[in-house]
Amino acid sequence: MAYNQITKIEPGAFAELPKLTTLDLTFNQITMIQAVIFTVNSAGVNSASVNCASVNCASVNCASVNSASVNFASVNFASVNCASVNCTSVNCTSVNCASVNCASVNCASVNFDSVNFASVNCASVNCASVNFASVNFASVNFASVNCASVNFASVNCASVNSASVDCASVDCASVNCASVNCASVNFASVNCASVNCASVNCASVNIFFIWQHRNQCRPNCAP
Repeated sequence: MAYNQITKIEPGAFAELPKLTTLDLTFNQITMIQAVIFTVNSAGVNSASVNCASVNCASVNCASVNSASVNFASVNFASVNCASVNCTSVNCTSVNCASVNCASVNCASVNFDSVNFASVNCASVNCASVNFASVNFASVNFASVNCASVNFASVNCASVNSASVDCASVDCASVNCASVNCASVNFASVNCASVNCASVNCASVNIFFIWQHRNQCRPNCAP
């Protein structure tokens, strides 16, 4: 997907994180990260200075999004502003994120307010070298996130560094991540630092969410 077609954010898979992200691997070992793939129906969109502040993705249907083998190794989401992104009714049922590589993903300041990741399956997600040390989820609001029954079976977060990640109030108790499929999306070296999605129409956008939970941290969506 062309850089201009993508606006995104998210680790391991997923988790919401403004109150956000990951797994019983101890949640402390996991901190979510979202990777949202907006296959925006706007060829030639200039994401150089995209402003996602008012992007409305409500009712987005990404049920059959295939992103297995997604490589987020060098994706930089450091300055992504998704503060007002509305993904309340996003449907990611049957998304498959097995083998997702989120090493070195930087999602500082990402806002995933009210994202619903019910039925997301992140089995076999490999986040071994994910570094969340400088991730700032301080202003992330996951208050309305529904993460019931999340299944992170086989999630490897052995070396995940969430030292400075604040998931204290993240509630992912009932997250359901079963059957998520996200194959062959390559975000390697994608720079979303100043993506501008101001006039992007998400009505027919394909979104891919990836996140991890940290003890009861939950995932959220952000472009």
